[in-house]
Amino acid sequence: MVGLRLVTLDAVPIERTHACVALTVRPRPTVLSSPAETLIEAGVEAGLKVANEGFPDRNYNPDGTLVSRKEAHAIILSPDAVAIHARDLIENGILFGDARVKVDTLCLHGDHPHAAQNAKALHDVLKI
Repeated sequence: MVGLRLVTLDAVPIERTHACVALTVRPRPTVLSSPAETLIEAGVEAGLKVANEGFPDRNYNPDGTLVSRKEAHAIILSPDAVAIHARDLIENGILFGDARVKVDTLCLHGDHPHAAQNAKALHDVLKI
């Protein structure tokens, strides 16, 4: 699978531009994005394959958005807790109010202080 992850900017309605860029790539990529971002909707509207990303090293707000990194509890620090969160995301998806959205792919942040340990913990718990 060829994946394309483009970060959206709050001040610019750029998701449609991202979808148009993705349409020019061959083979057509799968658009990866948090289900809380409008890029998923734009990808679907453009006829692209989309995949909802889950972030096992980050905590979520009740509305399905990521807790701001300005908050002390935004990042999950323990590799074991990251692995448990990954399994929960895979099995239960992301809670958006009263609904759950399926997670298609997981993304670990490379700037996490324990990025390598998190990857190993995921490997061990998911048996990949």
